[in-house]
Amino acid sequence: MVLLSIMRPMKKTIYDPRYYELTAWLKRQRIEKQFTMRALAQKLGCSYSFIGKYERNEIRLDVLQYQEICSALGIDSAEGLKLIKGHQKSED
Repeated sequence: MVLLSIMRPMKKTIYDPRYYELTAWLKRQRIEKQFTMRALAQKLGCSYSFIGKYERNEIRLDVLQYQEICSALGIDSAEGLKLIKGHQKSED
């Protein structure tokens, strides 16, 4: 457990530019697929405010939520990940 004590804590990913890029991509996909926030929320079984909150980067999506949103939109979740993969954060 010594390794854990010397590791630096990770910065919150909600403030990472890659996260902004991913949520912007999800929003573009929603609009292109002609889903309103309410329609997507209904398909997901959540409140429409949840859609707005992640699109405004007020909350962070976990990987399962991301996958469910992609599935509801009929898009490949790997495409969004490929988009941000090219923007890997440099090591300090």
